[in-house]
Amino acid sequence: MKIKNWDMNERVISHIKQMKNNDIFIPEIKTMFKHYARFCLNREHTKQLVKMNNTHKLDFYHKMHVADEFFLSVLYPLNNYRDFEVTYDDWDYVENERNYINKLIKASYEFKEKFNIDMHDEIKELQLLRDDLSKNPKTIIDVVPDLNKIIHCKSYFYRKFSKTSNINKYWNILIKFSNK
Repeated sequence: MKIKNWDMNERVISHIKQMKNNDIFIPEIKTMFKHYARFCLNREHTKQLVKMNNTHKLDFYHKMHVADEFFLSVLYPLNNYRDFEVTYDDWDYVENERNYINKLIKASYEFKEKFNIDMHDEIKELQLLRDDLSKNPKTIIDVVPDLNKIIHCKSYFYRKFSKTSNINKYWNILIKFSNK
């Protein structure tokens, strides 16, 4: 996938700027791409990756933040592959919740200004809630609202279920429909 501006600036370019040893191979930015951190490689790509002449290229990624989402760039151009999520994470839910909390924060600021009320603690609590929520994909406790999404998911794995989720109750249904 294309590297978004934030990733490009905060991960790739900032990493390049931190490189002190000019002997380390630095890839051309135009050949870099982002990929899922969870992936499966075919035998051909695995052989290419572990070839001795790629080890110096991998050195660039050793100290890079979340390099597991970028290091397959050493295989550029990557041919004969299927790009899909091996593991599904429901980040759309998180984004929707973030947007809702941001609206609450905005409304709290407006309320604070309009009525000259100290709402610092309430706003800070909302910000902490939003920031904590943003760290992980949706955690499923009750499977029912997500059942259709789980059944039609094309990924091999679906994440993330709480230890207290009721997934066991729906396991047979999920297996039955996933084979179709």
